[in-house]
Amino acid sequence: MKSTFFFFILLATLCTVLVPINAAKVAYAYFNHNVTGRYTFIWNEDVMEIVIEIKDGLKYGEKYPYHVHEFAISDDHNCTTAGGHLDPDGFGVEGYVCDPKQKDKCEVGDLSGKYGDLEPKKDGYVYEDIYDYFLKWDGPAGITGRSIVIHLSD
Repeated sequence: MKSTFFFFILLATLCTVLVPINAAKVAYAYFNHNVTGRYTFIWNEDVMEIVIEIKDGLKYGEKYPYHVHEFAISDDHNCTTAGGHLDPDGFGVEGYVCDPKQKDKCEVGDLSGKYGDLEPKKDGYVYEDIYDYFLKWDGPAGITGRSIVIHLSD
C-alpha cells in the first residue's frame, strides 16, 4: 500500500510576548508532493481541533483512510519510519476495527476510524473540521514528533 506521509511542524517563537495560560497551541502539517494541502492541529485545554484542507491530489469517488502514526518520517522520506498508528492504549490488536460510537476504544491515531475516511469532492477538494478528545499535544497520546498519513489506493 502506497502512503503519503506528512510531518508535524511545530513553530516556536522566542520573544517577549505575554501569552494567556489557556491559549491554544497550533501545529501545521503542510504537504505538496502527490497531494497538496494542510492539516492544522489546534490544542485548547482538553480538545484537539483538526482542520483538514486538501486542494488536490485525491480522486473523486475514492475513500482515503488517514491516521496519526507513531514516529516522524526520516529525512530521506522513508515511509516505513512512521511506524504504526498512534495507539498508546494497545487497542490495535488483530481483528481491530474502530467503532465510531465508542471512540474511547479506538486507536488514538485512527482518525478515519473515528470520523470517517476522507472523501474528495468532484474537484478533488476536501475540507473537514474535527474535534477529538483523545489526541493530545504531547505525551503518549500527543502529536508532537509524529506523522500524519493519508493512505492512497495504489
